Amino acid sequence: MCSMNNAGTAIPKTFEETTLEEMDRVIDINVRGTVATTQAALKHMKSGGRIISIGSAVGDRVQTPGLVSLLGYQGSREDLYPGIV
Repeated sequence: MCSMNNAGTAIPKTFEETTLEEMDRVIDINVRGTVATTQAALKHMKSGGRIISIGSAVGDRVQTPGLVSLLGYQGSREDLYPGIV
């Protein structure tokens, strides 16, 4: 069994322009979506398997003006997987 997580969104605004509602949407898709799909996949992986999570270099290694809302989610997703193995 293999599960692949590859979903994400960002708000193309500066940090000060981004509303809390927009940040909630980003977190719901980028963080909560990853958690929900991983939990669902783990229920079917009792005898082993792999979870592959693909992220964007935009929030990880490349600082892109106007995409500040993407930055916080990238670290949270990377920190999730070592804790569940």
